[in-house]
Amino acid sequence: MASPLAGIAGARRRRGALLPLLLGAIACTTPVAPRARVLGLIDPDLERILYVTTNAEHENVVAELEFAGFDTTRDTRETALVLVVKLGSVRRSSPCGSLRNVSYVLHQQGFVVAVIKGRGWTGSCQPSILRDLNAELVHLFDARK
Repeated sequence: MASPLAGIAGARRRRGALLPLLLGAIACTTPVAPRARVLGLIDPDLERILYVTTNAEHENVVAELEFAGFDTTRDTRETALVLVVKLGSVRRSSPCGSLRNVSYVLHQQGFVVAVIKGRGWTGSCQPSILRDLNAELVHLFDARK
């Protein structure tokens, strides 16, 4: 015959199994500071002109880059630098924007030279993950001299 305490122990195990799931769900909906990985040297003679591709919010991404001091172009022949911006799925929404994973992959003449990733608010929300990522990108350009 089973002990009456066996049912209580089983319920505790089930509740204990839900805790990691709950913590994982919370962790996916909180901002993460940008982190940069440099894979090559950025040519110090190149100007800060970027050709930008993105899967979402193109106007907002370009506006934030220009605010950070970068020039952008619509023609890949005008620059050797291509910035691929990927915005992940919406983690949380608010009236000012959405919480997303965002990555920047900087290509120079076809080679990846830097990857910057983070999670934060896009749109008009503050703090803005795009501004944080742009600050990291500015730092990479300033460090090349």
